[in-house]
Amino acid sequence: MDAEFGDFLTQHKDLMELRGYDRLDRARAVLQERAPKQAECVRLRYFEEMGFAEIADRLNITPGAAKANVRLGLKALQALMNDGGAV
Repeated sequence: MDAEFGDFLTQHKDLMELRGYDRLDRARAVLQERAPKQAECVRLRYFEEMGFAEIADRLNITPGAAKANVRLGLKALQALMNDGGAV
């Protein structure tokens, strides 16, 4: 298993376990305000379980852009939850 796929599984599991927790919900709300495209890509990827091609079709972006937005969105969520950045 490559490292990127392993990271995906860990992140997916972590997000699924945190669903419904206030801290994650607040971080997602802040991300939605600051970077709505990233927030939407993360939502579609992890909560709707869509692939990058499906996200790209839904949002009229490229699969590469979908992947980049998910990665940036996850980093932002992590920072918001770890640092409490306005959460």
